[in-house]
Amino acid sequence: MVKGKMDLSRVPVFRAGEKIRHNQVGADGKCKVAAICDFFQNAAAEHAEVIGVGITFLKKQSMAWMLSRLHVEVVRYPDLEEAVEIVTYPSGFERLFALRQFAMLDSAGEVIAKASSAWLLIDTERFRPLRAASALEVENAECNSGLPVYFNVSGKLPATVPDDFQLSRSAVVAVQHSDIDLNKHMNNAVYVARMSDVLDGAQPREFDL
Repeated sequence: MVKGKMDLSRVPVFRAGEKIRHNQVGADGKCKVAAICDFFQNAAAEHAEVIGVGITFLKKQSMAWMLSRLHVEVVRYPDLEEAVEIVTYPSGFERLFALRQFAMLDSAGEVIAKASSAWLLIDTERFRPLRAASALEVENAECNSGLPVYFNVSGKLPATVPDDFQLSRSAVVAVQHSDIDLNKHMNNAVYVARMSDVLDGAQPREFDL
C-alpha cells in the first residue's frame, strides 16, 4: 500500500455554487433533506480530489472513505431554483475518525443548513479501518483549527436505548440496485431518504445518522 499526501494548504476550504433543481424538491417546492446530504457528499468528494485523497488515488491503493456518523441541522429548506453555496472543510482527526464540516449558505451568505461528519478510511481488501492521518501522511492538518465545528460526532454512542424512548414508526425496506454507490454499499444519502419516507415525507430540522 502506497501512502498518499493529504495537503490542506492547496485548498483548505472548498466552496461550490449550486442551484436547487426540479428533481431535488418535493411536492412543497422545497429541497428534499436527502438532496441536501447529496450536496454535502458531492462537495466532500470533490474537495478530497483537490487535496490528493479522493477516489482516484484511493481506489488504486485499495482504500475508500466511508461515512460513519453525520449530524445535520436545517434552519430552513431552500426553494426550487434558489441559488446556494456549499462550504466544506476537514476539521481534524479523533481516534480513527477524520472529521469534516459542512454548511449550505443562501445568496445573502446566511447559513441555512449545517452538518458535522466523521469518516473512516477503510482498507477495502481486508475491510478494516486505517489510521487516516498516518496512512495519508496528512500535511497542514491544523490549518482549519479556527473554523467552526458544529456538532460532536466522534464521541461514544450510547450503549443502551434511553428509558423514555418511544418508537413512533418503523419500516423494513430492501436495498435496491439503484441505492448502491461506488463503494458497493447503500449510499449514506439513501439512508436519509428512507428516514424521510418513514416520517411520511416530513422534513426534519435536526437528526443524527
